[in-house]
Amino acid sequence: MSHKIIINGVEPDTYALSIFHDEDNNTLGTNFFGAPNEGYGFSNNVIGNFGKPTFSEASFVINDNKETINLDVVLVR
Repeated sequence: MSHKIIINGVEPDTYALSIFHDEDNNTLGTNFFGAPNEGYGFSNNVIGNFGKPTFSEASFVINDNKETINLDVVLVR
C-alpha cells in the first residue's frame, strides 16, 4: 500500500522528515526497551541505532518546487 502527501510552498533548504502510524490514537507507543511498537519511518529510509537517526542522516535538500521524497514506514508487530 502507498500514500502520497503533497506539501506546497516549501522554501529551498535542507529538511528531514519523520512519520509514525498511530494505531491507538495517542503518541508513538514503545516497548520495554523504548523501541517503537507502532509503524514509523524517516526520510532517506534510515533507521537509527538505539534511537532515532540524526538530522544529517535523514536530511535531504529541496532545490526547486518539484521534489519527490520516498519514505518507507516500518510496520512493527
